[in-house]
Amino acid sequence: MHRLFFLLLLVLMCNSIFAQSFNPQQRAYLYRIVQKTPVLYHNLHQYFLFNKEKFIQHTAYKSYVDYNAIEYYQINNPDSLQIDWSGIALTDPGLIAEASTLLALYELNEQLKTIVNNEQYADKLYLIFKTKLSKNLPSKMKDKKMDEILFTIIHPSLPLKIKLQKLNDFKLEPKTQQHVMNQWRIELNKTIEKRSKTYFNLINPANKFDHLLMLAAGEGSGTAGLLYETEPHPDGSNKSWYGKAIGLFTYELVAHNNMVSPKDIRSTVIKLSNDDGKAFHFSLWGLNSTFKPLVVITCNNKSYHLFSDFKTKMLSPDATEGEGISYIDRIKQLQEELIDKPLVELKSEGSLLAILKKEYQSKADMESRLEKLGLEIDSLQKMKPISETAINYRRTLIDSHLTNLTKKEVRIKELEDKVAKEYKQLDNAQRKIEKMEALLGPNPQSWKKKDGIYYFANGVWFNIASQDLVFPDSIKPNEVKIDLLSASYSLLGEQRDEIQLLANTVSSPEIKTPESSAIKVDTIQLKHYFNPDEFSIKKDLIIDALNDSLPSIDIEIIIQPAIAINSKTQHYKYIEREFELPLTQFGKQRLVKADLIINGDSKRITITSFTDPVATRLSQLPSEIRQKLNVQNYSKENNKYLAMLRALAFLQRLPISIDSHNILFPKAIEEEESKLLFQYIMHD
Repeated sequence: MHRLFFLLLLVLMCNSIFAQSFNPQQRAYLYRIVQKTPVLYHNLHQYFLFNKEKFIQHTAYKSYVDYNAIEYYQINNPDSLQIDWSGIALTDPGLIAEASTLLALYELNEQLKTIVNNEQYADKLYLIFKTKLSKNLPSKMKDKKMDEILFTIIHPSLPLKIKLQKLNDFKLEPKTQQHVMNQWRIELNKTIEKRSKTYFNLINPANKFDHLLMLAAGEGSGTAGLLYETEPHPDGSNKSWYGKAIGLFTYELVAHNNMVSPKDIRSTVIKLSNDDGKAFHFSLWGLNSTFKPLVVITCNNKSYHLFSDFKTKMLSPDATEGEGISYIDRIKQLQEELIDKPLVELKSEGSLLAILKKEYQSKADMESRLEKLGLEIDSLQKMKPISETAINYRRTLIDSHLTNLTKKEVRIKELEDKVAKEYKQLDNAQRKIEKMEALLGPNPQSWKKKDGIYYFANGVWFNIASQDLVFPDSIKPNEVKIDLLSASYSLLGEQRDEIQLLANTVSSPEIKTPESSAIKVDTIQLKHYFNPDEFSIKKDLIIDALNDSLPSIDIEIIIQPAIAINSKTQHYKYIEREFELPLTQFGKQRLVKADLIINGDSKRITITSFTDPVATRLSQLPSEIRQKLNVQNYSKENNKYLAMLRALAFLQRLPISIDSHNILFPKAIEEEESKLLFQYIMHD
């Protein structure tokens, strides 16, 4: 209460100072920014008093507000716009930070346009950038050519691809292009951060604005401009040109094979001091209705997902909000198109695998007939008198069968190569998907929405109205990783939709966090991979959420043993390779994963155990246990026991008290068999 009173007193005293600190241009820019930015309009529009009725234009197809005319009028008639600075100062710091950042961008865009269009080589701002950027250009370059190159780089209206084409025309080496463009990104971020902090402190000196992160991803051909506006065409016509300030996207460039291109996925790590604000305010620029960019925030081994919505121009943890294809949608599509469907086709009747299975059976029949003919010849040779005719007849059949067997083996080898190629494609697809999934961060957190606030189980919350992700005092976000993920244009393509992220770290707004019982469950996942036939785990598994041994916890065990498809898949082709990294296709199947689900004081673990399709005889299990399970030979039926042993071994290494009465055993195994294996593992 005292803090709020002090803030109110401070902003009332300084309101007139704020008004004098912003010139008429900046005030007009800020009005336009608030009017055309949904999250700012919803929260700040009431603090701007201006009658825009006479600036509404009507055509045969639509009515629209002429903001260019409003801007011109407000600059030349400053008293026409009244701004309640004290009211703005009382809003959430993240909103003020975004307004300040957009003002800095808008103002810089106008300044750079003037410099470039009027060839102002002696402009003070240009000379500052020139000093920084020229260090990345050849030292012997003539000043005129350098100015032409730098004007291309700092041009605020040119998309990245156009800039790179022009730099190629200047015969700049790819590495030089990479270095000078990346330096421009750094200088741009510094300039906008410095200016936006200045504006923020003028409006609300009582709060903190610590960091500004500007990340751009995509292929760089051009997208929606700042405030979703376009620049007028240079030829003076009414034709649309590039998006406003599109040249200020902060891409990170890489040079490879004599080509320069932007990174399509952007990641950054920010380190926060104890004094830094712990609220992250996000805004996206360049959205379109086809795609739904995703922002992933990772801190303390937990991840928070924010999905964009083109219609509202805002972010939300709810993936169902808004339309468009997201990065996660692409993962699901790839899984379906490159793995699920090909696997179904590979195992269907009439497929290569089915044909190969029939060829294996045909080969086995030939070998059986050869063995039978050999035995018949042995029997005939023991008979008196020896029937050479009968023996020679069978030898002729053997020669014919051997010829057919050789052809059969050639045919089988051809089919095996084709099937191996299919599986290699599946392996490559799986690696691609795993690489994409890794960018989603560890342990994505679930949420509960209440009164427009998304509450995560560990106390972190996201305010949809202010676009703030806030870490409570109980969490110390010393290091936070932010990933900007955009979906590719096509399913198999690498080029991605363009997007610019602005992220501000500011003082945390005040909000009352609900009781933990009202929060949706938190989920933590662990995985462990095994060698062939292995089920023991030597190292204890540590989970922060279970740092104390619990007297009781609900446990569910699910087993999913893979079933061998044919005789070939019942054996490892190169057994030594199965003990090495990276994991083989079979190795990826030999795992146990555990989902720890926390809901207040209630904790539940679901353990799912898998095997590969190679048959086992449980060689590492004592003979008396195998005898009780009736395990004598290699059999795919034994894989369910192997899966169960792995699940129990995993469970044994968790820091919890285990009672068989709290375990939901799988129905695929008889209850007595499950208890037998439980007793063996727990008392081993």
